[in-house]
Amino acid sequence: MAAENAKSIFTVCKEVIAIRTTILSYISKTTGAVIGQLPESGGLAVQVAPSPAGEQYFDGTSSDTMSLLFLCKSMQQRDALGTLDEICTALTRNKRHEHGIYSLTVATAPNYVAKEGNFWIYSCIINLKYYNKEGF
Repeated sequence: MAAENAKSIFTVCKEVIAIRTTILSYISKTTGAVIGQLPESGGLAVQVAPSPAGEQYFDGTSSDTMSLLFLCKSMQQRDALGTLDEICTALTRNKRHEHGIYSLTVATAPNYVAKEGNFWIYSCIINLKYYNKEGF
């Protein structure tokens, strides 16, 4: 009987992907970062980085963490660092986020990654926690 009520692994995976895609789109829209690869001509990108496992509660709901890697590429070192500082400050100080997001913390402060030609590349990681009433 319990097996009949349980969600299939494929259904759960689809739900997780849908939630994460929605949240990633929201963060992209909020910060102006493109999702995926850093543009060759400079700019800002966000990618999903390895994240800790989520938690499932007895009532069937769950909480999960997404680690978001932000990359900024600019000809001015100060601009790359400043952009990521602004993102960290804006995301973590805002206490009203959509899609069940209840916590954003800076896991890795903005830091130097590389110099590529005339461009400076900096990165930071933000851990985002969200609540899922449907559970996983």
